Amino acid sequence: MRVDKGNPDHSLPRQKVDHVVEQKVGKTIDAEGKEIKPTPEALKPVKTPEAHIPLDEWLKRRS
Repeated sequence: MRVDKGNPDHSLPRQKVDHVVEQKVGKTIDAEGKEIKPTPEALKPVKTPEAHIPLDEWLKRRS
């Protein structure tokens, strides 16, 4: 798991706020805990918008 500080000037909304990128056994996980699979548009799932989970949302899911 990685926590990134948000950048208010970023073009992607999920990266404007503090967010978490979570991986389990080398697989990138979305906000619902499901694996994000590679696609032709995103060969690296960690680079997808779904991989960047707002920190407050992630904390609610964990409690």
